[in-house]
Amino acid sequence: MSKKEITFISSISEAEASNQFYGDPQRISQVLDNVITNCIRYTPERGEIAWNTVIHHNEVIFEIHDTGPGFTLSNKEQLFKKFYREDASRTSGHGNLGLGLYIAHSIVKNHGGSITADNKETGGALIKIVLPMGKK
Repeated sequence: MSKKEITFISSISEAEASNQFYGDPQRISQVLDNVITNCIRYTPERGEIAWNTVIHHNEVIFEIHDTGPGFTLSNKEQLFKKFYREDASRTSGHGNLGLGLYIAHSIVKNHGGSITADNKETGGALIKIVLPMGKK
């Protein structure tokens, strides 16, 4: 695979965070890995991936967006279904089984959170993950 020279930008901010986060670090890492892997897969050469983390009151919010083609689907809930691949032409040659976002969705739900997919107004995909701080 050739180098794509993708710019990666990240930020974290805290606003009135009142608790520590309790969750399974391996599973949360897997969620973020699956989302970032998709971003890398669909971001063009010299594109950009941004990952913003906000800790606000009792939630941790991850917003990850890229400068790829975004989603063509009107019903974005389909993206989180098992073995779902939005467009066969987008997945050819990638070895993509359509499980990454399904697994991410399952893990986020098991943590009592939500995951949504949308397109940014400026183009590209936007994945938003909201996790409750949880209890010890």
